[in-house]
Amino acid sequence: MIVVAGLFIFLFSSSGSPSIDVYFSPNDHVRTHIIGALDKAKASVDIAMFSFTDRPLAQKIIKLSKQKVIIRVLLDTKNAVGNIYSKAKYLTNHGVNVKYAAAISLYGIDGIMHNKFAVIDKKTVLTGSYNWTASANSRNNENMLIIHDKRIGTLYEKEFVRLWKNGTKKIKQKKPDVVKTREQIKNHIGKIVILDGTIKRIRKGRKAAFVYLKNIGRFKIVVFDMEDIQWKAGDSVKFLVLIEKSNRYGLEGIFQQQ
Repeated sequence: MIVVAGLFIFLFSSSGSPSIDVYFSPNDHVRTHIIGALDKAKASVDIAMFSFTDRPLAQKIIKLSKQKVIIRVLLDTKNAVGNIYSKAKYLTNHGVNVKYAAAISLYGIDGIMHNKFAVIDKKTVLTGSYNWTASANSRNNENMLIIHDKRIGTLYEKEFVRLWKNGTKKIKQKKPDVVKTREQIKNHIGKIVILDGTIKRIRKGRKAAFVYLKNIGRFKIVVFDMEDIQWKAGDSVKFLVLIEKSNRYGLEGIFQQQ
């Protein structure tokens, strides 16, 4: 087997060939294989990802970080800022070390950090077209390789460190608008806003909780992390929410962890 890496060419004999698992989405349920690989992490996980919006994967990374696994997540700046579903802030607020890649400018046009790879314990590489998004897992046609080889892991780790050193922790983000009425909400569909109001009631479901405000009728805030439910009726609150409208659920706000 011949593997070309930059200026280096490795010739592997059959006895020294890396073990490679190949998966295709949506049929192979790729997310489960990523989580399976992450379950084996002992010391470190380095992630360079163009788009990271998948909640279960974000929760897995947070869990690993609390288990003393060293986590570093490098994201594309434009996607993290412009994608309302990005888990950049969610990860940061839960103590994960996140940086944003420095853009390379050519003829006045900035490039993007388009990598989609992770290195586990410097010896297992996850790479392919697969972004860590819900769409990649369930809707898109994608590919994912899980490569078990220390030599290849070293190459990917070297590239990650190079990108990480040039990355930044601070990016400019526009402050969300504050909304208090249903009419204001209608004007912010598809946007993240600060919802200012007083809790009327909270209804807990099997997978989510639904918060209703006194000042906004026929509108609910959906909270998927039940551990975030620490409020009660009568509390004055300011929620960071994503305003959505669908044929099935109507107008609603999706709670964003702050």
